[in-house]
Amino acid sequence: MNRKHTDRALEEADLLQKINNDHIISYIDSFKEQHYSVIITEYCQYGDLKQLINKHKSTSNKITNNMLNEYIMQLINGLCYLHDNNIIHRDIKPENIFLTEENKLKYGDLGISRMSSSLSFGSPNYMSPEIVYEKEYNCKSDVWSLGCVIYELITLERLFDGNICFNIFHQILNKQINFRIETSNKFQYILYRSLIKDCDLRADAFELKALFEVII
Repeated sequence: MNRKHTDRALEEADLLQKINNDHIISYIDSFKEQHYSVIITEYCQYGDLKQLINKHKSTSNKITNNMLNEYIMQLINGLCYLHDNNIIHRDIKPENIFLTEENKLKYGDLGISRMSSSLSFGSPNYMSPEIVYEKEYNCKSDVWSLGCVIYELITLERLFDGNICFNIFHQILNKQINFRIETSNKFQYILYRSLIKDCDLRADAFELKALFEVII
């Protein structure tokens, strides 16, 4: 493991020790083993959200509205906790959200999370427009990424897909998003408020939580 990866692992361990929330992976221990840094976290028996999406996609069986309601509320609550502690996840995607046998979702892989900053990281398919433009960003970039995850949970398809970063970035900046997908009006509006390209107009996590609790 090179120095960069070692530093990232140590930063993740340090961050996890400070976090105590039902929707964030719990830290257990960390240690160095020769040239490696090892982080031990709680075990999530049902894998990650990407595996769940692929499972439903393989059977053409969409996730029910009741389960979507539960999952989305958990994801919003977890994001509110992070942002309330001035932490930007910076790499929210299905592969970094884990599922326990109690159907509880937990954010993981906080290795590139930081106390709020303007450095740009993340997975191309879930990057916000402001990050693509290499502008300074804030917690609302996580909201955009969450919107992409919610879209994928509902449709079982990525909102911005492709194998070449340039093509993905072009979609993020120019694609007209169709919010009239086959789902409830509530989920459509949550998607709309999450996926506004102008960061200043986009909802933050706390606004999403408020909306989610009042919209039937």
